[in-house]
Parts: sequence; structure tokens; C-alpha cells
Amino acid sequence: MAARRSDYWIRAEKDRMLKRLKKIFENNSKLDDYTWVLKTTKNEIKKAINKYRDQLVIIENFMRSDSINKVGIGAMDDFAEALSTFPEFEDIKYSQNKIDEIVSTIQTEYTNAMSGILDIVKNDTTQKLFRFKIMADAESIPERILKTITDQRSILSIGGKNYNNKTLGELWGVLTERYGSYDTIIFQPKILSDGTVQAGKRMPLNTYVDGKTISMSTDIHVTTNMTESARRGISTMRLTKHGSPDSCNIWEDAIVFTTKAAKDKFLKENPQMKQAASWPTISEIRNNKIDKSHMLKFNCRHTALPYPVQFLDKKDINKLRQGPKLQKSYKEARLNSEKINVKRGKPKSGKAA
Repeated sequence: MAARRSDYWIRAEKDRMLKRLKKIFENNSKLDDYTWVLKTTKNEIKKAINKYRDQLVIIENFMRSDSINKVGIGAMDDFAEALSTFPEFEDIKYSQNKIDEIVSTIQTEYTNAMSGILDIVKNDTTQKLFRFKIMADAESIPERILKTITDQRSILSIGGKNYNNKTLGELWGVLTERYGSYDTIIFQPKILSDGTVQAGKRMPLNTYVDGKTISMSTDIHVTTNMTESARRGISTMRLTKHGSPDSCNIWEDAIVFTTKAAKDKFLKENPQMKQAASWPTISEIRNNKIDKSHMLKFNCRHTALPYPVQFLDKKDINKLRQGPKLQKSYKEARLNSEKINVKRGKPKSGKAA
């Protein structure tokens, strides 16, 4: 089922916000310059970091802005269009207050989470710069030793102190590995079920913000359609299709259930549709219960629209997708997606649809 991507209604505003964010990064590039750190007092460093955090509020302002309401309205437009071929659901009406409530709830959740992430960036940047200042001071070269150094080009003099530039660079690299940069986010390591530790991911902040806002719009769109489907007794939905180049492609156009309870009720009331037992719930796809595809995960623009299969003709029911294409595993899906990307002249790690 072809449909508009979930961030369709906010893409222009989001792109403008990301351009402003890029400018903020450029204006605060001194936070990634250890020579500036050495010649600046801790109090001035703290002020600069606080000012930077204040500027990042444009992200939170965008995520809580009224423009996000357009996703909820657009979701209902798509909902009505998806049901337009079913005469059982004519004259779709809905409560705008209910839609606004869904949008507001999800906005609050995502904005609060983003505020926490931005505070982490601020705190990590502060720790990195303060620690560097302390550790670099310990590495300063006394005058008596300075005279014995033959290659004076390696010496960096700042604030009446002398340093080995190579040593400073290595120290900065170590701290960057631990705390990242002012424009990146490092997530905490995870302890896996087998006891091993998975290193925390690091991501450019603008990439994370872009992906998180897309995830928010997808959540709003899917939740709106799930809620309105439930109000009308619709148990099944159909995942959208965009010709995705990544692992989402194995789930495009697949039929899914809104919830486990809805699935159990549907199977009980429609025993003749035995193939429906293999259809997963939206939650199972989101939580990797079926595979580890990208569908409905971070940065995914796919959504799900109502598709009440019980009203289809028998011949149409037999044509329905039976879950992932050929029941492919995630590994097979990744190999397939890489082949698609190569064929289209794109890098192997295709972007999310």
C-alpha cells in the first residue's frame, strides 16, 4: 500500500531546523578546539557550554511546536483514504480533540527524552573540557626541560605554559573517545543476555535529531491509525510501501494486527482465515519478536493503515501477503537490501525509508 511517508507534513520545517542546528555547531566549533580550552578559564568555558545548550533549545521547540499537529491531521486523511474502498466505512468522522490528545502525549514523551539527551551532551562536553584542562596542566613542560628539547616546533606555548602538541592531541583523542564531541551523542553500553557488554553507539547529534523527529512522526501516525481502527472494530492493518532500499522492504505491504488481543479475537471470529495466524502484531515487529528488520524502528518513515480483511472477497484474501517476502530472515534481508543498493548505485548501508 503506497502512502506518504510519516514525516511528509513536517519535513520542510524539520529541514529548516536542521540547517539552523548546523549553523549553531559551526558557531560553537571552539568547543572542539583544545587550544581554546587551554587559554580559557573554567568559568568562561562553563558559560560557553551553557550558552551552547541554550541554543540547542531550537530542537525542543520544534518537537513541541504546533506544526507537529499536522502529522495527526495527515494521519486521519490517510486513514479515511485507506478505507475509501470499503463501503462498510463511509463518511469517516473523528474527534479532533482525540487526535490532538494523541499528538500532545507523544510530543511530550519525545521532547522530554530529547531534553535528556541534550543535557547529556552538555554534561559530557563539560566533563571532557574540564578534565582536559586538568590533565593537560599536568603535562606542561617545565622550563628546565624545555631547554633540552631539540625540536622546538612540537612545543605549544599558551598562557605562559609550554606543552608538547602531540601529547595534547593524544590526550584530546582519549577524552573524545570517552565523551565524544560537543556535536555528537554517545549512548551507554548495553549488557546483553549472555553477559557480554555491547559498546555504546555514537552518532552525530544532527543525525540523531533527524531520526528522532522522524520516529516521533511515525509514532503519531501509527498510533492515530491504530486508535481510530480500534474505535471501529478494525483488527488488521497494512504496512505502507515506499520501495525501501533497506531491510524494511521485506515487510512492505504486509498485513499486521493492531494488538495481540485484537488478533486473538479476530482468529476466534474468523476461523476460516487460517493464514491470519501467521500475521504478527505491530508490537512484535517493533520489538524484534519476528526479526531485526528496520520496519517501525528508529528513523523509519513507514506507517500502518487500516485494512479490514474480513470484508475482502475470498479471491482477494488469497492474494494477501503472508508476512515477510518468502519468510526471509533478517540476514537474508540485509543481503537483499545491499544488492538493491548496489543496483541503484547507492552505498550498501541504505537510508531508511
